[in-house]
Amino acid sequence: MKKYLWVAVLALFFLVTHDAVFAQRPGGEKDFDGGLPPSVSACGTSPIVARGSNDTVGVITIGTGVVTACTITWASQRGAVPICFFQSTSNAVSLGFIQTRVSTILLFSAPLSGDRVNYFCLDD
Repeated sequence: MKKYLWVAVLALFFLVTHDAVFAQRPGGEKDFDGGLPPSVSACGTSPIVARGSNDTVGVITIGTGVVTACTITWASQRGAVPICFFQSTSNAVSLGFIQTRVSTILLFSAPLSGDRVNYFCLDD
C-alpha cells in the first residue's frame, strides 16, 4: 500500500508541476483530457467539477455553505477500490476519505466553502 501511495504522490506532483501533460486552454485553464467526469453531490451549493476532469485526475471546487463532506461518484465503476490522493488547495484543513469501487466520500476537519480539491487516482 505504501508503494502505491508514493507513486500517486509523485505522479500528482509531476502532473501539477509539468504543464506539458495537460492541454492548455486559451484562458490558462488546464484540461486533464480523457474520460467522463465524475459527479459530485452533498458538497455545498453548486459544487463544480473542473472541465476535463475524469476518474483518474481532476479538480473539484467545493460549493458554498458549511461543507464538511463531499461525495464523488466516479463515472465508471472500478474493478477494485482505487488508490487515491486528495489535496485541498488552501491546505487549511485535513482531508480524510472513505472509498468504494463506485464513489469516494471526502471528509474535512473543518468546514470548507469554495475551496478546490485536487485528486489523482490509480486502479489497483
